[in-house]
Amino acid sequence: MVCFKKIIIFFSFFISGIIFSFDIPYSHLEYTEIIDSLSYKNIIDISTEDSSICLNFSCPGKKYTVICNEDLMTTYSFLKNTEKDSFYEIALENYTIHITSYQNGYENHYEYLWDGNTPWIQAIELSMINFIKSDSSSMKFWLINPSDGKKMDMIAIKEGTYQLDVLGKKEKCTKVRVTLDSFLSIFWSVNYWFRNTDGLFVRYEGLKGGPASPKKQIFILTYN
Repeated sequence: MVCFKKIIIFFSFFISGIIFSFDIPYSHLEYTEIIDSLSYKNIIDISTEDSSICLNFSCPGKKYTVICNEDLMTTYSFLKNTEKDSFYEIALENYTIHITSYQNGYENHYEYLWDGNTPWIQAIELSMINFIKSDSSSMKFWLINPSDGKKMDMIAIKEGTYQLDVLGKKEKCTKVRVTLDSFLSIFWSVNYWFRNTDGLFVRYEGLKGGPASPKKQIFILTYN
């Protein structure tokens, strides 16, 4: 999917003492995704355009694009489900989140207001880089649930450093638990691991979707 220029107002965030920077040390990543006993390949291609970063995700049945500003915060997202012939297009402009969806033959438009403080992170795989490098123990953010288009308030919490096998080499990685920023966190959370040196996303363990969905694991295959 091609990354087109969007009329987006970019924002700079200084949250929880985190200082952000425009530095992505890789442009192509491949992962193995395991759901139950089935295995799939996920691909992320990263490119830069002007002062933005474009991520193109490709996985079975879905293709989506996420555009981030130079602070790695999301400003635009497009998700197409090729199996269900549906899509979501989401854009943040000023203090309004604009959402267009197409499902079951119907197109809908709706909006949410943004508070101007908590960042939008639709691509957790990339946008945790600066959080991993910072001294902060947690970070609040929000995302749009791609299954129903609802805004969800989230929190990422560091849960220690672990030695993991990353492509045949032992690496220090930070475990991050991502959950809802509400009492509902007792019912749902997932875990990500990121390499300490550069914030590379290397592993995921959790659920495919909500509390009743099957378990899912993701492991890095290669990157460059």
